[in-house]
Amino acid sequence: MARRRACPTWCGPSAIRPIRLVYGLVLGAALRALGAEATLAELLFVNTAVTRFAGVVPVPGGIGVAEAALIHRLLTYYLPPVWGFAALRWLGGHGFV
Repeated sequence: MARRRACPTWCGPSAIRPIRLVYGLVLGAALRALGAEATLAELLFVNTAVTRFAGVVPVPGGIGVAEAALIHRLLTYYLPPVWGFAALRWLGGHGFV
């Protein structure tokens, strides 16, 4: 009786290297779009190092890290226009604008 594979070839351990290569190429494309360049070895090193560092973060499943990123985005991108609108209304009401 033949053993059935738990995972097809494209999602097993042998798929890790091609995926890292694709991530490195995407990072390289993003750098090039911003006018910077890096060698493929540098891109792969950065991608692997960041992946390893993210695996060390002591948060189950990385959920806390994602929440921290959302809170950062909320505080730095979405709330400042609210405070700016309130300040503009106050300045307009007092004749400064």
